Amino acid sequence: MKKLSLILAFAYFVSPNILYANERLLSEYVEARLSEIDNRNQSALKSYKDLIKQRSDSQILADRLFELSLKTGDIKSALNAIDAREQSGDLPAQAYILRYSAALKDRDWTAAIIALEAIIEDPVFGFMAPIMTSWVETAKGNDGTAFLRASNNSGLTNFYGLDQISYQYLYRKKFDKARKNIVSIRPFNEAFARDLILKAGPILHQNGQVNFARSLLSAQGSGAAISTLEIFNDGGKIPTGFYEISPEVGIARLYGRVASTLVDQKLFDISVFFARTAKWLAPDDRAIDLYLGRSLAANGQIEEANNVLNNIKSTDPYFSLHAGQNIRILLDEKRNQEAVNIATQSHNSHPESQSLLLLLAQTQDMAGQYDAAAKSYQKLIKITSDKQKRRLSYFSLYLARSLSKAGNWEKAVKILDRGLEYKDDNPFLLNYYGYSLIERDEDYDRGFAMIKKAYDIEPNSPDITDSLGWGYYLKGNLQKALPLLEKAAQGSEDDSEIKEHLGDAYWSVGRRIDARYTWRIAALIAVGNDKKRLDHKAEFGLDVPYS
Repeated sequence: MKKLSLILAFAYFVSPNILYANERLLSEYVEARLSEIDNRNQSALKSYKDLIKQRSDSQILADRLFELSLKTGDIKSALNAIDAREQSGDLPAQAYILRYSAALKDRDWTAAIIALEAIIEDPVFGFMAPIMTSWVETAKGNDGTAFLRASNNSGLTNFYGLDQISYQYLYRKKFDKARKNIVSIRPFNEAFARDLILKAGPILHQNGQVNFARSLLSAQGSGAAISTLEIFNDGGKIPTGFYEISPEVGIARLYGRVASTLVDQKLFDISVFFARTAKWLAPDDRAIDLYLGRSLAANGQIEEANNVLNNIKSTDPYFSLHAGQNIRILLDEKRNQEAVNIATQSHNSHPESQSLLLLLAQTQDMAGQYDAAAKSYQKLIKITSDKQKRRLSYFSLYLARSLSKAGNWEKAVKILDRGLEYKDDNPFLLNYYGYSLIERDEDYDRGFAMIKKAYDIEPNSPDITDSLGWGYYLKGNLQKALPLLEKAAQGSEDDSEIKEHLGDAYWSVGRRIDARYTWRIAALIAVGNDKKRLDHKAEFGLDVPYS
């Protein structure tokens, strides 16, 4: 096998007239490739770096060094490989993105602009060019946000530029403008909005806008936001990195968002590239660790992902988010007890922390330990101030879900009623309670009224939209049900139940082909008995009951 590899490698590495002169180099190259195949990446990387010094004209060597440098996070070697690879005149977009990133760090604006000229022409990543240009202008002391507000920007540029405008205002200390933009982003229930608030909160708090910062963090409600507020309340010290905002941080967070999207699109190698480059630009940014950990785990680099996420002090506000990401990786790997152990250890390290107790309860629930989760949620409610009505409303919802899964619906109803006493306009509690009532055929009118109220408050939630559509479906009003169920399915790509509801509605209105197609799509993401039921529907429709 090794001899065959040697022969094949020769065709790509050297030309026939220098066969004997390069036999030693060829042997070293084969050894490096074998190391790479065996996942001994550091050994392979060292060999490629040594070889490229001797054969800087080798395109195959430059390619291997570039790809492996990106995989292992050796950005300096990747940049060196680009210089060697450029001799062929064929550089990928990643090469120019790296060159731009290096130029940004060095404040070499000429090199940055040259790289941007290539990036803007790229059909996939060209949408980032206006954002990257805006940071060059901002770093030079100009108003870079003008590039983000240009009318000819693409929809992608506008979407990925939402938080970037706020970061640039914060960097330039235009706090009133930052506040206005943050308020417009706050409703987004996505990681980028959370990370912006966690960055802006401490900066605004430090610069005299205490009430707004506290309100911002309280409304965000993540474990990290709660931890930050706890530090404020106790007079503690926020880690220095929380106050840091720079062009490198802004671009790193852009790369992090792109990396997360690429994971969703199952483009794992490129996702790791963006996440690693982000980490290189902003090594102390805890938000970037979350993106890198997710990208590495999706790419099968589980242990490295765990190491990235574990490298954080328990006093850091991001500790709960890092632990949560690590736990999700373990749960995805079906390592449930390990996940629970990490959550337990995290809670025990700070037993007074609401966020870590919440993390423990959520982990126990996802691991199927519903009774233990219910006890943790009960403890969480007990230690939460009566003044925190919104938080108590959500904790009541989580407790009721665990109780219901544990088979104690009667007690869950009492908890849900209490949750409504805390806050009767919590759309997610109203939706869960209402949907449960109509599904259990206990009180359709009351349940449907709850769902309708939830939809009036939160019309863009796929879950709530699905519940309302399903409520109309059960009532026999297919004309109102179908548009809602289609809207819900469009907003939720990975929920088999929502797609199943839409398939049922299609069948009921006579669209049999659409129904079978929708059920088959749902079956691809369903598991266990849900998958069996969907497969049955796809074959027999609703005419033959599933048993």
